[in-house]
Amino acid sequence: MAAPTPNNSDSLATKPSAAELQAGENVAAHSRLIKPLCLSVAAAILLYGGFVVFSDPEGVLDAMALLGWTGWAVILGLSLFNYLARFLRWRIYMQLRYSLPNWHNFVYYLSGFAFTTTPGKAGEAVRSYFLNRHNIPYAYSVAAFFAERFFRCSALRIWESKLIPSTRAIIRGQEKNLDEF
Repeated sequence: MAAPTPNNSDSLATKPSAAELQAGENVAAHSRLIKPLCLSVAAAILLYGGFVVFSDPEGVLDAMALLGWTGWAVILGLSLFNYLARFLRWRIYMQLRYSLPNWHNFVYYLSGFAFTTTPGKAGEAVRSYFLNRHNIPYAYSVAAFFAERFFRCSALRIWESKLIPSTRAIIRGQEKNLDEF
């Protein structure tokens, strides 16, 4: 049988297109990320579970029960509000220069939290990988990541500077009340 020649139409069918090559690269990149992600989640579960088992399981369950359903609903609601507010801030950073559908932006933003166990939460920069597919340069998305971290840390520092003095005053007031007993 003769080897296919460049003029043979059969040889064109065997050559992958640029889109197929890109899709293959994306699948390979995703499969490389899945194993570390699963290992990270498993390590976190084992670590937290170990703390509960080796500390005081009954005490942990009692503390959880003290909070009650309403307390847990409040905590989960405030956490949801926190993540939505942070996403809105992130969306503002992205929309300053680039247009991206809200759903994609939201999914990419949440994907960064899968890697929060990395040192300094640097794994959140994985968003840049996904945003780069939409022609958003790494430099811009990483800069937005650092801006978000900077403003979040600054806000916490301001809040802390207001909270700590009032907390100390409350503790001092309680110490005075304890002295009376």
